[in-house]
Amino acid sequence: VSSKEYTDLVNTLTRNSLKRLKPIIGVYPFKTTINLSDAKDLIKDFICSYDISLYPIIEKALSDEHLFTINNISRIGRGYSYFNTYSRNPYIIVYTENNKLNMESLICLVHELGHVIHFYTTGNRPKNYDRILVDNFIETPSLTFEYFFIDYLIKNDIEFSDTQKILNNNLHMLKEYLQYLRV
Repeated sequence: VSSKEYTDLVNTLTRNSLKRLKPIIGVYPFKTTINLSDAKDLIKDFICSYDISLYPIIEKALSDEHLFTINNISRIGRGYSYFNTYSRNPYIIVYTENNKLNMESLICLVHELGHVIHFYTTGNRPKNYDRILVDNFIETPSLTFEYFFIDYLIKNDIEFSDTQKILNNNLHMLKEYLQYLRV
């Protein structure tokens, strides 16, 4: 990490990326909400169009036994996933307002489902799973899944203005990360 080659790469990446992200100034709030049942249906429709073989995993993760919503306005848009490698059971927590998800919470739920799918691929190798948790690539499957879901929403004209806000907010977050990395 401290090698000249690495620091030069980070410097070039962050400098050039930040030049392109100058118009991204702030984070947009969300007013539109979707109830949990409709959110689950929307996600299942997406999965069927994305990869039907993932449907059983998603269906299990979205069941009332494995998905928990917590009413906490100050934490909306945040969530956590846990995968028990021995029982092969996923558990997801998403923060909501009165069991309704705004676009940020919906995308967070899809992001956490991306983690669940990733963990299923390592579930038969618990020792490898422990190594993945500290691996830098832990966010890659969940972010990829998140962006394919956003693309699905855009292509199907679902909450288009809020979807555009999510893209802006994600770019804003990326800009902050890149600024921290430069420091």
